Amino acid sequence: MPDVIGQSQEDAIDTLQDAHFNTSKVTYVYRANDKYEKGKIIKSSHKKGEVILNDTKIVLTVSKGATYLVPDFTDGTYVDAEYELEKNCPNVNIVVEYKGKKDLDPGIVLKQKGLTPGTRMDPDSKKTITFVVSTYPSIVIPSDLIGKDVLDAKDELNDLGIAAVLSKISDGSGSNKVISVSPDVGTEYVQEGTNSVVTLYYD
Repeated sequence: MPDVIGQSQEDAIDTLQDAHFNTSKVTYVYRANDKYEKGKIIKSSHKKGEVILNDTKIVLTVSKGATYLVPDFTDGTYVDAEYELEKNCPNVNIVVEYKGKKDLDPGIVLKQKGLTPGTRMDPDSKKTITFVVSTYPSIVIPSDLIGKDVLDAKDELNDLGIAAVLSKISDGSGSNKVISVSPDVGTEYVQEGTNSVVTLYYD
């Protein structure tokens, strides 16, 4: 068996023909490889110098180019991460999980799972990567706000990432207890930036 490692497919066939092998028995598999450029032979099913019959089946592994180095997408935008992967690894399956996060713009990658930073992979791989992406915090307005001290109620909402404003009703008793909420208790509420608030009415 002659040495064909590092040769192009065409040169490898010529080398095998010169050595009187039946090249119709040659088949190819393709692998990403960082040592050899695209189209070069990186492996043979028979080692150099091995004595084999002229019509033996020979499998040549061909480089289809470099592997892809998975970057650290955390703290960047999901849009950029998606673009990067679709451009370089079009077959990768992208799964997105959303997590409400206060004090952070929506669309930021909080965590990546499945393909860790620094991993090298075949760009044609069908592996799965999961992104945990920030979104606006959301809650169901809790019923325990009613009757609670208004400042305690405000703190409770703030801890959940929800902006709250206080509104004292006229002719109140002065107890500083929450008597109603807008939106109403039981309503699903999404904190969309600084333009939305929950109003606590107290007496």
